[in-house]
Amino acid sequence: MLGISTIKGQPYTFSAKLYQQGANTYRVNPTLAAGDFLVETWDYSTDFTTWAAGTLTSANITNLPKIANASSSTVLVYLTAAEMAHDVVIITAADVDGLYNSWANNCWVIYPDVRRAVLRHKKTIEYVGSVAHLRVYATDGVTLLMDKILKDATGLDLSPAVAGMLAQEQATTV
Repeated sequence: MLGISTIKGQPYTFSAKLYQQGANTYRVNPTLAAGDFLVETWDYSTDFTTWAAGTLTSANITNLPKIANASSSTVLVYLTAAEMAHDVVIITAADVDGLYNSWANNCWVIYPDVRRAVLRHKKTIEYVGSVAHLRVYATDGVTLLMDKILKDATGLDLSPAVAGMLAQEQATTV
């Protein structure tokens, strides 16, 4: 099992090798069919303490992986943005034909990084009346992804501190 970190909600492609069943070599030109690669996704609860109810899904991968080159043992696995829009993405590979001397089962675990995705979004402090809000917009600049009131539990306005952090982030990402 391999842990891979990438950007949440963005398409992702990775290279993989499939071991030949019962041998210590990679399978050259493995036969790939629908159902060989499954994607299982999980999402955390809003407080990140448990799995959110009803978020465990399992289905065939959208795009059937391809062999990188003729006579190659490298398989290219293509994941869509929808498949990557979860907290945990698990890809399992098992030959549905189950033929002897075929390739062995495999698994890859991907933890899409929402923090890296958020760096690409527009972040602003906007006031609704006298209340400051941190608003994060999608890259289109219109779709609102997050709206957080900038007050702590005592009612203290946190917008000056957040504005400083946003300015520092902007300066380091340019």
